[in-house]
Amino acid sequence: MIQVLGILLGVCLTQAAFAQSSDRIIEEFRLHVTVLSSDTMQGRSDGSLGQQRSNQYFCSQLHPASSLKKLCFHYVNDATLQVKSEMYCAFIDRHAKETVLITAHIDHLGFGGELSKSPGNHAVHPGADDNASGVAMLIMLHNILVHQPTTNLNYLFVALTGHEIGLKGSEFLSKHWRHRWKKLAGMLNFDMIGRMDSLNPVLYVSSNTTVPLSAERFDFKIIQSSEERVNMLDTKHFLQVPCLTYTTGLHLDYHKTSDQASYINYIGLKNQLTYFSSLLQEGWPNMEK
Repeated sequence: MIQVLGILLGVCLTQAAFAQSSDRIIEEFRLHVTVLSSDTMQGRSDGSLGQQRSNQYFCSQLHPASSLKKLCFHYVNDATLQVKSEMYCAFIDRHAKETVLITAHIDHLGFGGELSKSPGNHAVHPGADDNASGVAMLIMLHNILVHQPTTNLNYLFVALTGHEIGLKGSEFLSKHWRHRWKKLAGMLNFDMIGRMDSLNPVLYVSSNTTVPLSAERFDFKIIQSSEERVNMLDTKHFLQVPCLTYTTGLHLDYHKTSDQASYINYIGLKNQLTYFSSLLQEGWPNMEK
């Protein structure tokens, strides 16, 4: 009887610990999205003070075991104004021959402008889903993988800038790779992953390769969408390697002042984190090697 009670107690404690861990992950996601989409970040327009603050927050939340590098570049936006963009990279070096690039764009619309779907509303466009949700995933996934030295791949996490004005950051990164982070093995991109339907949880993926892992055991479905997205988003500059770009889809708050943190499905983000960490720890994109 004592032995049985001991086993039951052990099961209860394990379940309690899992629940506590799950709750902690959800709250961390909530914190990251809330901070990145707050008024303090001023909509994260590229080159702005709000963008600088969001970069600082991104770097401050990464485990210090990886090495950080700042990339600076300039471009002219549609208003013929020169923008100085700063983009941060975190490299987890496993001393492997190949590196997986993992990205999400951190910039958004600032106070609106031509891309805004809230016309005439000069106010902060928070971009909670677009793309604070993706940056939050970068942070959380980085902090898991930095403790998992089991694969034969390095990882480079990049909070891309210059996205909204024409994928400038990913273009710059592609031209300046030059094997400084070893040979590129593949690219994983997150763009608007925070609005998973709680009743019919689906994650959409566009790719130039076979999607390597089913999500049935992660409490949502994966639907392969048109390859057009992988050719249009930040992955377009890296199509020489396997690329996957994920989203939970467009919604009525896209590019509006109403893209708020309160609408994010944080349980959905937690489940996606489990999926992405499993995907990478199982060795994508070299699973068959």
